[in-house]
Amino acid sequence: MSIKIVEVINSRNAMFHPDGLKLYTAIINELNNGAKKVQVDFSDIMVLTTQFLNASFGKLMMEKGMVYFYDKVDVISTDHLKTYNEKFNWVVDNIKNKDSYKPFLNMALS
Repeated sequence: MSIKIVEVINSRNAMFHPDGLKLYTAIINELNNGAKKVQVDFSDIMVLTTQFLNASFGKLMMEKGMVYFYDKVDVISTDHLKTYNEKFNWVVDNIKNKDSYKPFLNMALS
């Protein structure tokens, strides 16, 4: 199953927490409906923030674990987003250091 972010959030700007939650919900729904793996497509996305990634990928990682995320989510079409890897790594760092960041993560992931 493939999820095209631009179609989920109806925007080329993946910036805001509520939009990140929309992506999170789309991923969870596909996995709960039997998809073994979900492809998340960033094509046509022009702006990406860590706020969006924390609310989508970060929330999934917090709830299901890092291994689950890497096993179930395949991210594609990020080459045009020059800071994707850096921002994704910040999200991963937040998860790995969740005890230090817990007050901030709880607010971001709610």
